[in-house]
Amino acid sequence: MAEVQDLGVAPHVSIGPVALCAALHFDWSTPNFLIQENFAEYDVSWRNDLVRGWNPVQNGEFLLPSGPGLGIELDTTVCEAHPYKENSFPSLWDTQWVQGFAQDQREKQG
Repeated sequence: MAEVQDLGVAPHVSIGPVALCAALHFDWSTPNFLIQENFAEYDVSWRNDLVRGWNPVQNGEFLLPSGPGLGIELDTTVCEAHPYKENSFPSLWDTQWVQGFAQDQREKQG
């Protein structure tokens, strides 16, 4: 519908690497794709560890995995170490989010 109106699409994905991978497949197959959100830099440090062998961003560009299906494989050990928690992501306007991001950045730096 957007394409026939000459409108671009910009998918919103902030829930993890599987959803991002699916969105990237959509992006690559959509002529009127404009831009893709990547929220991983602002999430927990283990987010990309949920899948094996795929780093979605290299040199500022998204890469599409080459395996069958979506092209990624869940790492169930990492998934089990981080079980689902309802409403675990605070509002972007909540100071908890800002403090959590700052703490995560300190941990990444060593």
